[in-house]
Amino acid sequence: MTEINYINTIAQLEVRIAELGDAASAEAYALYAEIIRCYVEIAEENQTCEWRVAAYARKCIAYGRKLVDADCSLDVVGEVMERMLDLVTDYRPRLKSTLCEVLIEVLNKLGGEQYGEVLQDVGEELSRLRGNIEAAERGDYGSIKQSGFLQHDPVEWSARWEEVID
Repeated sequence: MTEINYINTIAQLEVRIAELGDAASAEAYALYAEIIRCYVEIAEENQTCEWRVAAYARKCIAYGRKLVDADCSLDVVGEVMERMLDLVTDYRPRLKSTLCEVLIEVLNKLGGEQYGEVLQDVGEELSRLRGNIEAAERGDYGSIKQSGFLQHDPVEWSARWEEVID
């Protein structure tokens, strides 16, 4: 499906939710799950455009949190958050941290012990992100831990950078 098709599908799903008159019904929650599936698909198709991926990740988080709060479609939310986590770069550490937090909450609600390795990996990533964010906020850019082959300017971990990057 193309991005336009996904956007049209999402719009139709949102209209159906509005028509239900009860955004907290089981049917609405099923529609939210379908919406976040569409958003992650669009993000994967646009993974070279970081600002679009970030925008779609924020929408996934918003709808995903509704599902998490209602304990609905947790498996879908977990899958979507994990896929989004792979797409969002370190240029958006606060967004990436939020994805980690939602994923950890979902995995714990699903029965954390069976997701031990994934929980550990996501927890370590969250710890790294939080540590780098805190270091940047202190202006201690020398203690920022880089990941991957491509090194980033440490100032990119600051809140100001993340606010204006797009």
